[in-house]
Amino acid sequence: MEFIEFEELAVEFTGYTVMKVSDLNKNFFLEDHEELRNVRTIKEQVERWNPITIGDVLFNYWD
Repeated sequence: MEFIEFEELAVEFTGYTVMKVSDLNKNFFLEDHEELRNVRTIKEQVERWNPITIGDVLFNYWD
């Protein structure tokens, strides 16, 4: 997946968190995200699909 920065559009989303490309491309490790570790369905999906980046988890294709 390739993400792009679009600052002009990002400012229109007040009240939302618009992540930077650098954040979306960071490696994803389930153990680093305590808020997700106890959600059984997410844990099962992460173990099955083995996403590499945070962007892979947020914009997953397995749903």
